[in-house]
Amino acid sequence: MTGSVFVCPHCGADFVDTGSSVRCAEGHSFDRAREGYLNLLVAGRLSSSAVPGDTAGSLTARRRFLSSGAYAPISNAVVDLLVGVDGPVLDIGCGEGWYLSRVPAAHRAGIDISKRAVQMASRSMSDAEFVVGNAHRLPVRSGSCAAVMNVFAPHSMDEIMRVLAPGGRWVTV
Repeated sequence: MTGSVFVCPHCGADFVDTGSSVRCAEGHSFDRAREGYLNLLVAGRLSSSAVPGDTAGSLTARRRFLSSGAYAPISNAVVDLLVGVDGPVLDIGCGEGWYLSRVPAAHRAGIDISKRAVQMASRSMSDAEFVVGNAHRLPVRSGSCAAVMNVFAPHSMDEIMRVLAPGGRWVTV
C-alpha cells in the first residue's frame, strides 16, 4: 500500500501490499475484500455479538436521502474548505462515502466501523482507499493526513490531532 495512510492496527507498522492482502514487518496480515477494502477492526475490542455501525437498510436510506440534494449545502461547505489540499484527505466515519466522493483530492481515504458502509463506499469509489476500523484507535500513520474530515460521526479529537500533518486542515460537521 505504497502511499497509504493506513498502518497495522496491532503494531503501527507500514504495510507491504501483496495484491490480495497486506502484511506488516511484524508479520500481521490482512486480506483485501472483493470490493478492495481492508478490515482493520481488531478482534476482541468489541463484543462478539456486536454488529458495529449502520445496517444495510439505514445505509440505503441515507444514500437515497443524500442523493436528493437535501444536504448539498453541507457537502458544498465541506468541499469548499478542502479545495486545494495537497495530500491525503481522511474521512473518519465515512459511511457509504457520499461526502468523500465530492472532495477534489488526489488521495482520498475513508474509515468506518460499519463493514456494510465500507463495502458500499468501496464499490462506488474505486479510486479511494477504505478500511473498516475504529475512529477512536485509528490505524493511520501519525502526521500523514493533509486534511481530516468528519461529518456527523463519532470521533476522537486526540486521534485527529495525531494523524493530521502539521498545518493540515480539520473539517467537522
